[in-house]
This record gives sequence, structure tokens and C-alpha cells, in this order.
Amino acid sequence: MACGNVPGIEPGSESPVTPFNFIEFQGTGTLKGIKGSKADFGAVSFFARCEDRNEPGSNGAKDGADIDHYFLHVFQGGTTLLLVDEDGDPATVDPVTISGGNLQIHISSCANPPGGGSLLVPSVLRGGLYFIRGDSNTDGTVDMSDPMFSLGYLFMGGPAPACRDAADANHDGDYDLTDPIFVLSSLFLGGSALPAPYPEPDLDRTRDGFRCQ
Repeated sequence: MACGNVPGIEPGSESPVTPFNFIEFQGTGTLKGIKGSKADFGAVSFFARCEDRNEPGSNGAKDGADIDHYFLHVFQGGTTLLLVDEDGDPATVDPVTISGGNLQIHISSCANPPGGGSLLVPSVLRGGLYFIRGDSNTDGTVDMSDPMFSLGYLFMGGPAPACRDAADANHDGDYDLTDPIFVLSSLFLGGSALPAPYPEPDLDRTRDGFRCQ
């Protein structure tokens, strides 16, 4: 789970009063048809983002940027079952405007995450939605174990990374020897900082050939 403010939009929300205007969350559930549809996909995973940009959310907003937005991705493994997204690409989060009504966000879980810890836990990283650049073994930190993991996969038949976007440490669109070298240089030799998202988990805001499944 993550909370924050949409760039270019007034921070916070008035109803209810919160310091944030968007919330992102993911989980598991079931997906079934309605209104006569007998479709039943069973257990699924989902990721959603809600943006409370205005009060009320869809009325009286002259600028489309001030209308509430939302994104929804429902999937099983690597297969998308339902997607509400501006450009139709589940790898990038591009929320659509609501057609009516109003979105309200409640952030109690953001203010008090379970256990008092981080909002973004390793299970979220492994879920394929958030990642840390260079964290090739997706344990939630970037350290010596990550270049070792990459070298093991690339040259010793080790396990593949769960998130190749994270393993692409230098963000050049390839996963090869230059990536563990880049991490080692950044961590221990004063080299260039790892590209975003780093050091905190986030979505990949760029387009490339890698996906986190």
C-alpha cells in the first residue's frame, strides 16, 4: 500500500480530510460475472489506484486534470483479466477519469501500516507492481547479495529474477553483466546512483521491454 499526492494537483483531500490525494493498494480476491454472466475466474490478484483530485470528484471541474481518476488491474499470474487504464498497458499506471460521482480515499492503513513498519513490504515487491532498481533478488534492499544473485543467474544457472525491471540495474533495457557491475560500482566505488525507482519502491514510470510478473 502507498499514499501520496499527484504532482500538479493541490495536496491532500477535504472529504474526508487527509494529507494525501491518492492511494494505491493491491490484494487478492475472486472475479465473477454479473447480470446473467456465469463467468467465474476464481482466485485473482489486483492492483488499484484511486485519486481524489477535487470536491466533488466529477462535478464543476472545468479542467479534466481536476476530475477524480482511477486505475484497476486484475490478473492471474501473467494474464490480465480486467484493465481500466488510459493506454491499455498494465505495465504503466495511467488512471482514467471517472464519468460521474466522487472518489473518497481513507488512509488509516497509510497512517498506521500493519506492525508499524513500511507501507511497502517484500511481498508487494514480489507481486510485480513495485520494485527497487538493483534489487534483483527482491528482498527489499539493494546490497551485495543482489549482484551475486544476478551473476548466479547469468553465468551459473541460478534462479531467474522475479522482476527483471529491478535486475536491469542500469536501466538500459538489457539484463547482462553490466547490471551487477553497475550495482557494485554504485554501492562501493562511488559510481553513479541507481536510476529510479531507488532507494524507495515505486512503479516503473518508463516504458521498456521488461515486466515484473
